[in-house]
Amino acid sequence: MKKLTSLLMLILLLLAACGGTDDVVVTDEDAGVVETDGGETAVKTELQADYANALTVQSQLALGTLKLEESAQAVSDAQAADLYPLWSAYQALGESDITAGAELTALLGQIQDNMTAAQLEAIAALALTDDDVTSMLEDGTLTRSMASSGKEDGETMGSGGGGGGGGTGVPGAGGGSTDLTAVDLDAQATRRAEEFGDEDPEVVFQEMLVVGAVTQLMGIKTGDITASLNGYTIILDSIAAELGMDVDALRAETAVDATLADIITANGGDVDAMHALLLAELADSEIADTQDDMDAFVTEALNR
Repeated sequence: MKKLTSLLMLILLLLAACGGTDDVVVTDEDAGVVETDGGETAVKTELQADYANALTVQSQLALGTLKLEESAQAVSDAQAADLYPLWSAYQALGESDITAGAELTALLGQIQDNMTAAQLEAIAALALTDDDVTSMLEDGTLTRSMASSGKEDGETMGSGGGGGGGGTGVPGAGGGSTDLTAVDLDAQATRRAEEFGDEDPEVVFQEMLVVGAVTQLMGIKTGDITASLNGYTIILDSIAAELGMDVDALRAETAVDATLADIITANGGDVDAMHALLLAELADSEIADTQDDMDAFVTEALNR
């Protein structure tokens, strides 16, 4: 009951606080017409999943936001301050056993309200498909670990330990344990498909993956998870240097279910020795100021 109350309170607070932005108000939901402070109107594009191999609307919105970083329509830092708690809540509630589909739909509406008509139009024009997700998995931009916030049911932003922020796929950046196995994630995806609709579990997992990635991006923009992300970057760079690998190749290997510990062992390295080296490398970094237990942070990074 306590967890349920916590989730409901979060939804009510978000809907009350983000029911509309200061400069955009939805005036015709069906047509997507919005009115700005200056009295001007624009039409917000409605994302559709009616083309071949289309991603779900949720996944289009998440992955499209990532793709906007390569354009003039990139989410601003000011927007990120509003979007980060919304995406973080969407991710955490999407993983919960007690979340209703209507709550997720309401959050998606708030997310779109905090984006401009031009941004939504640009995302729609990308016509994102399964191939876009596959490509980003192959190049290491997306990893399976991004699919979970690492929060237990009922936990929300700020309720966990370490680093602060929502689900990121970065050790120490969110509450709870992020050491989830592929089986755990697949079971979670199957449960969501059964609860919220007759969808392929892989489609649901795909959504979890891109939602985790966009939550991480928003957290980076707000500065909430920068320390943890930088710490993980140091870990990757150090391991790649010790193994004589290209860091991009190392990232790509972690994208196919291999842990860093597995990769170290497969390349003739000693995991314990690497652990000690990483502790030394991180001792003077900013992550050392944000983590109470650096040994646990490194262990989690090597085994997640």
